[in-house]
Amino acid sequence: MSAPNAEKQSAGANLEEGSEKSASLCVVCNEKLSKYCCPRCDQKTCSLDCVKQHKETTGCSGKRDRTAFVGRGDLDERSLMSDYKFLEQVKLAEDVAKRAKPPALRAELPHFLQSLVHQARRRGVQLHLLSPGMERRRSNTTRYDNKAQIVSWRIEWNFVGASCSAANARVSEQSKLRDILAAHLTPPHGAALKTPELQKYADCGIDNLTVVMRKERTPANAVLYYKIHITERMLGEVLQGKVIIEYPVLLVLLPEEVGGYTLIEEKEDVQKEDIAEEQEELDGQEDEGAGRGDLAA
Repeated sequence: MSAPNAEKQSAGANLEEGSEKSASLCVVCNEKLSKYCCPRCDQKTCSLDCVKQHKETTGCSGKRDRTAFVGRGDLDERSLMSDYKFLEQVKLAEDVAKRAKPPALRAELPHFLQSLVHQARRRGVQLHLLSPGMERRRSNTTRYDNKAQIVSWRIEWNFVGASCSAANARVSEQSKLRDILAAHLTPPHGAALKTPELQKYADCGIDNLTVVMRKERTPANAVLYYKIHITERMLGEVLQGKVIIEYPVLLVLLPEEVGGYTLIEEKEDVQKEDIAEEQEELDGQEDEGAGRGDLAA
């Protein structure tokens, strides 16, 4: 081999070696040989520090774009497996989303029930209605008469010592509670005739009976009961300042049964104050609305 040819080959080898060395250098520090290849942009780096620097400088996420176009000639087993796993993850995410889907929102109340809740609140009563499928919801016959502007309540009476109950389908809020109870204990239309167990309540005398109503929103291990004074009080007055779930349930106790209940006087309860504040807010909103109506007129 002649000397000129040998020199050319040597120079070519050195150029090729230098090119390969340059291509394998870290693109960040440009000093050390690269060890890592970025899955997203194929840039080569030599260390964790250079990887971080690469991400900060270029804004690269370092994650392979699994939806990027791959030419037919570049498809290989690795690409196909990656696509398969990607589709599996999409399916899994869909299944998880379906299982985590929140329950359907409760259907809006019919107009007559909206009116009932509104009118109860105007009277200082927090009326809460249960879901349509609940037994107590189905049996509630309480209604608001828009023409007479009166709420007629369903009342359930539980005679604890007799393990029986009686109900009034609809009683005007203007009715006296004493008269309503007396009708269940007085012949000939009272329930006492049909239920012998109630006879002891009738014999005891209505003035010697104690009527209580459970206070809602109290812990199950610390249940409180309102002591209801029924003498000459109308039903609407008794319910004012209380939370009612569907309709009032009143317990009728014999003198010897009272000791088994923790009683509170209605005037001691702070629930009335909370409802009174809500009532003032409601009245204020309605007054404001009326004022806007007057201005519009």
